[in-house]
Amino acid sequence: MESTERRSPEQVRERNIATLRHYFDLLQRKRTENWIDLWAERCVARTPYAPGGLPRLLTGRADVHAFYRDQVAAYRRVTFGEVTMLPMDDPGRVAARWFPKGELLSGDDYANEHFAVFEFDAAGRITALTEYFDPAALTALAPPTSTGAV
Repeated sequence: MESTERRSPEQVRERNIATLRHYFDLLQRKRTENWIDLWAERCVARTPYAPGGLPRLLTGRADVHAFYRDQVAAYRRVTFGEVTMLPMDDPGRVAARWFPKGELLSGDDYANEHFAVFEFDAAGRITALTEYFDPAALTALAPPTSTGAV
C-alpha cells in the first residue's frame, strides 16, 4: 500500500474516504480478516466512553483485530445505515457518523449512533480511531459483557 507518487491533498482525502467506505462494507460482511488490512501495524483505537468491562484503548493491529473480530462474531447481521463522511482540513483525517443496527446471536438487538475521527498514514492505512457512541445502548444488552458495539 506504500506509494512513492505524490498526491494532492484532495486525492489523499478521497483515498481515505474510499478506505472508510471499504471499512464499513467489510465490517457489514463480517470480513475482519480483510478489514484489518486497512489498519497500520502501530495503530490505536480509542473509545473514551466505553462502559465498564470494555477497553477504552487498543494498541497495535493484533489487539484491534482480536477485539473487533470478537465484536463482529457476536452478530447474526449488522448494518450501518447511511454513513456520513466529514472530510477535515487535514487530508489525513476524516470524521464519520453512522447508525449501526444489528441482531446479536444472543437475540438482542443493537442500535446506536456513532461518531469517530479516523487518522491515516501516508500509505492510506488507519493509524488512529477515536470513536464516540451512547454507552447506555451497550449496557442495556444481556449479558453485560456482550457488547455488540461496532
